[in-house]
Amino acid sequence: MRTVGVMRAKVFSPGSVEKDRAILEAVVGTAGGILVSEDELDGRLPEADIYLSMARKQSTLRLLNDMERKGRRVVNTTVGVARCRRDTSTMIMRQGRLPLPDGDGSNGWWIKRCDGAACEVHDVQYCHDTERLRLAIQRFEKRNIPYIIEPHVEGDLLKFYGVADSFFHVVRPQELASTDKFGNPFTNSVPLHHAFDHGKLASDMARAAALIGVEIYGGDAIVRADGSYAIIDFNDWPSFSPCRETAAKAIYNYVF
Repeated sequence: MRTVGVMRAKVFSPGSVEKDRAILEAVVGTAGGILVSEDELDGRLPEADIYLSMARKQSTLRLLNDMERKGRRVVNTTVGVARCRRDTSTMIMRQGRLPLPDGDGSNGWWIKRCDGAACEVHDVQYCHDTERLRLAIQRFEKRNIPYIIEPHVEGDLLKFYGVADSFFHVVRPQELASTDKFGNPFTNSVPLHHAFDHGKLASDMARAAALIGVEIYGGDAIVRADGSYAIIDFNDWPSFSPCRETAAKAIYNYVF
């Protein structure tokens, strides 16, 4: 089968361009396919039977949707990628009764760009009081960027990576790096190693992925001291950098 991997535009991979390329290259290389970047497309895609896509540009998603209409397989689907914008994915997960942040904001709030993934440092901000939140809202509105506001959840930060219901991997990112992808210290900075039900988290995230409509996904969760958890981020096709080799095999086996 002819296979094309579509790299996402650099603007959608802050601090992760090479990591994103590495996972897609590993899968597409095993399949004997080629890589293209959505930054370099000239309004058309190479012909293929399967497109493994990290794309997020609307113009690229339209091209991939045309291929879906022709019966070609696209992973992740264009509909699923569109549903990964924060406001939509949050609504879908809430309707599916998946565990999301709740509370009165006594520990502060997060304000997040909701029309897509964060592209720069100001797209996701922690506000520890109402005045900082008010100023952050003003800045988002001045930039004409839609946003959502969530209460901060105290606990242990986890980053997860999944392939449908066939692969699931969890790490504590603070143990791998001292800062996030924008160079900021992690807000929940000290790994607390709260016990939690790994199988339940894996099951919940596979269900979230199915509801949203993506097969290759990742995100973040906070585990509270009592073992309960809240999903604070969900996105399409992450870099899988802490588990790239095993994840590449899992993706290849799942798709092919």
